[in-house]
Amino acid sequence: MRKTLLIFLLLTYKLSFCSATACFWCLRDYANNSDLLISEVLFNPKTGGADFVEIYNPTSGALSLNTVAIASIDSIGEIGNIKNLGSGTIPGGEYRVISVSSSKIKANYTCPYPDRFIELSSMPAYNNTIGHVILLRSGEVLDRLDYTEEMHNPLLNIVKGVSLERVSFDKPANAAGNFISAAASVGFATPGYANSVEENRGLERDAVTLSAKVFSPDGDGTDDVLNISWSLKHCGNMATITIYSDQGRVIRRLLKNESVSTGGSMSWDGLNDKGQLAAYGIYVAVFSSFDLKGNNVNLKKAFALAGKL
Repeated sequence: MRKTLLIFLLLTYKLSFCSATACFWCLRDYANNSDLLISEVLFNPKTGGADFVEIYNPTSGALSLNTVAIASIDSIGEIGNIKNLGSGTIPGGEYRVISVSSSKIKANYTCPYPDRFIELSSMPAYNNTIGHVILLRSGEVLDRLDYTEEMHNPLLNIVKGVSLERVSFDKPANAAGNFISAAASVGFATPGYANSVEENRGLERDAVTLSAKVFSPDGDGTDDVLNISWSLKHCGNMATITIYSDQGRVIRRLLKNESVSTGGSMSWDGLNDKGQLAAYGIYVAVFSSFDLKGNNVNLKKAFALAGKL
């Protein structure tokens, strides 16, 4: 009897404590919900651009969008500005981008899946410095992000046109550090596809790989460029990629202190910093990065630049 009463009191406290504003219980419930989740938000678009909210289906099956809506918080702290997404479904593991203008999003960012857009006649009001993104199904909160401009990478000089991306779908949206700036290496947003800062679950160590041990930029269609790929355990990295000669001279600076995705690649065409073809020989690609939590990466890979004699 006492145990039943205790459970009843706890549930009563939970229901009375939760409201339209975020709380510990609410955040836990949203995170455990196997339905749709907020994946990415652009609330301060480029001049002439448009806001967007990206949602993700973490399940293995298709989910209906018939009763799904996005919203914000009004001036009295209540859920308002509700915008229904209409009909349709979202397959498992896919994303949908919600905006008033898919053409503006496609003009400003790389969009490999142009059919993953939902156009609305109007969007909820999302302030450029602080705001709330609410995802609803039949009036029930599925997920909620309380964002501020301060969540952006402090090393970025300009945040206009930079989206906030979710790092982990296993953690509540409002968990500390779970939404951060999209990487510069992908153009500062990834509308319709995997987030650039999404954590590499299961990755044991940072890695850098080359597409070939020998490449020949002679235009014959075989190994004309060298692809340098990386996989990083941590997100929010500022990276530098430099090509050195076997004597330690800088040949080409491919990247210098730029925010990069947790997994990505960059190509070298064999030209030096002066735009001239580098001499045949042995070179070293050096990938170095750091994040604001003190994680550092410094990896080197040797290769050869060859050609026809």
